[in-house]
Amino acid sequence: MKKLFTLAMLLTAFQSQAAFIGKLNDLTYMLNSGILVKAVSKEYCTCHYMYDMSLKECLSRNHLPEQLLGMIKFEIDEEERTVRVRPTRKTFMLIGGKTEAKSQFVKSGKFYGCQVIQEGKINFKDGL
Repeated sequence: MKKLFTLAMLLTAFQSQAAFIGKLNDLTYMLNSGILVKAVSKEYCTCHYMYDMSLKECLSRNHLPEQLLGMIKFEIDEEERTVRVRPTRKTFMLIGGKTEAKSQFVKSGKFYGCQVIQEGKINFKDGL
């Protein structure tokens, strides 16, 4: 009976670890492919410029896990009306996250909103 209990505990621990590794792999993919930074830059550009909220207000209303927000950083340029999102230095060193994205608020003709205007690999000359 004790061996069965131990085996069940090991199996549960292994499944938990596999689930964590699976989530980490998904997150690594999302950071490295640029999916995450593009979506977040556009979302926060919209929140900041269309709804006229501060970044702090936008972050308090977000639907992203707090741990994820600690892995990325935001840069707002009020003159260009852009929001740039990139991984933090710690995220970059631990799991990658080699992409960044910049979204810009545009009011032109019928279009009124934010669009991704720049995406790609991080320029190391800019630093992290």
